[in-house]
Amino acid sequence: MESKCGNQAFTVVNGDTESWQHMWPKLAKPFRCHTPRNQFTVDVGKDTDSVILLAEKPPMAERDTERDLEGNFTQGKMEQKIDSIKWSQREDVKKAMSKARKYGWTG
Repeated sequence: MESKCGNQAFTVVNGDTESWQHMWPKLAKPFRCHTPRNQFTVDVGKDTDSVILLAEKPPMAERDTERDLEGNFTQGKMEQKIDSIKWSQREDVKKAMSKARKYGWTG
């Protein structure tokens, strides 16, 4: 880090796919802290969530008849409480990224 970054707070992410849903309890345990079970199921606002419909006919449904599973598969969906694209467009996030770049972050 450059010396001009001293006494500044930054959020750093390295691209791993670990979920905070699993990470917070691990971080809390050594400090004997409790994390609420519903911390990731509460509504965080419709301006940050998203739903993406998956294939109309799931791959497993291609051979459902021969497996005696006909009609057991429906279209899936991926639900995100916080859509990273929508999140990145928030003014507070843009401001934080501008600050990081001002201090030399190039990620």
